[in-house]
Amino acid sequence: MGLDAYVYRNRTHLAFDPVSAGVSVDDTTGVVDFDDPDLYRRFADHVVAIHYRLGNVAQIGQLHEELHRCTAHLPIIKTRVLGDGTHCGDFIDLSLMEALQQELDVLSAATEQSRLPHIEEFILQMRELIRMAKAENNPIYFG
Repeated sequence: MGLDAYVYRNRTHLAFDPVSAGVSVDDTTGVVDFDDPDLYRRFADHVVAIHYRLGNVAQIGQLHEELHRCTAHLPIIKTRVLGDGTHCGDFIDLSLMEALQQELDVLSAATEQSRLPHIEEFILQMRELIRMAKAENNPIYFG
């Protein structure tokens, strides 16, 4: 178990017709489900714009503790991103992307002098997820 973050492709960027029989696209998250095995085999690798494995439960717990030590005010990162390390099906709506970006800026500044490699990687991954969420007009989804 652990935490994976995804941004799904916007339905207009899919390599197939999203209203095809055997396909469903969640209007809120952009998550694509295939009922048709042939469509799944052909297109399953093309529905995700970006994916990062943020860590297993222990790694997410460690990251949460380190962030708490370096700065206390990161409500979106601590609750909506890291949470308990296993929250599946949750997402961060596009309306929160600017606030999330600001929290990453605070985290980056707070850890600038003694940033651990896994915090650096987390910051870079989250920035890329935000960039892609804006480009695809879909939220960051945790699965």
